[in-house]
Amino acid sequence: MCCFELAKVRAHDPAESVTWEQWQKENVTVREKTYKNWVKRTKRGSVGNLLEVFQKDLEELAGHHYNWIHQDRQFQHLKENLHSNKMVLHIDFSENYACKLNTEIQAFHFGGNRQQATLHTGMAYGTGGSLSYATVSQSLRHDERAVWAHIKPVLEDFKAKSDHDIDTLHILSDVPATQYRNRTNCFLLSTVPYTLGFTKITWNFSERSHGKGAPDGVGGALKRCADKYVHGGVDLQTPKDLFNYLQDNTEKVNIRWVEDYEIVGIDGLLPPTVCPVVGISNTRVLSFSPGEIFYRRLSCFCQYPEMCPCFQPKKLQLTPSNVESTSQDFTFQPN
Repeated sequence: MCCFELAKVRAHDPAESVTWEQWQKENVTVREKTYKNWVKRTKRGSVGNLLEVFQKDLEELAGHHYNWIHQDRQFQHLKENLHSNKMVLHIDFSENYACKLNTEIQAFHFGGNRQQATLHTGMAYGTGGSLSYATVSQSLRHDERAVWAHIKPVLEDFKAKSDHDIDTLHILSDVPATQYRNRTNCFLLSTVPYTLGFTKITWNFSERSHGKGAPDGVGGALKRCADKYVHGGVDLQTPKDLFNYLQDNTEKVNIRWVEDYEIVGIDGLLPPTVCPVVGISNTRVLSFSPGEIFYRRLSCFCQYPEMCPCFQPKKLQLTPSNVESTSQDFTFQPN
């Protein structure tokens, strides 16, 4: 973790009374359901109290900045140090595309009749170069089961087009807990890639609020292309219309269609209960071997494919039933 000196302030009276505005989370109850919302509140206290709050926020900001820079450098390291048996896949969900018609009646334009298409975009990197991908679906599910239904055809296509036998997979993504960073995705990540011929897998998360990258550019380019097509006098009324147009008119992006039943098929891979991964909310890298998960606060590949002791990795051992597990610190034996 980076270190810094406390911020220096001019001479002041710590007991002097002041007011300041501060963002904080508060519980809000709506129809018997409680949510946490961010609100801005006016605080009153002494100058000393204000400085304590400021120094605490500054320390959190320094840690956030360190994590961002570190993860960005690790992402670059993975892309710049590829071998013939490795691939890197950078993924993200694009905002759903609202299907459009060239002319629309008012009831359609403002009503609830407009269909939406899910777009999951990605960039795949290997020693032979990079390929951009987008998977399209009429299913609006963005959970971890849907994620793997979108990822699977991309991995199969990239491996089929490679001149080498790829057995190592590094995935890069942002950190939404409902999509990527959760226990269910951990289970699927320790299962699905092995059925595709991978033997070494890592999933690396960016620091929060710093997840933008090449996949966002892919999604933006496809949407602009579709909108330009509609403005030319034609209709894209359904997700299938969007898919057919993009597949026929985008040479530089590989377009794949994901059926609803493919997502349901991933649902069937899950056991009744998936074991928790304690501390996953602060985890930015997951490494896998069959039946085991290694996870830690930040990514590090200084001894890869061996597990290095940096950032105190933990090991999660899955039981044969995949329902219960044991989590422990990973102990390194000296050579």
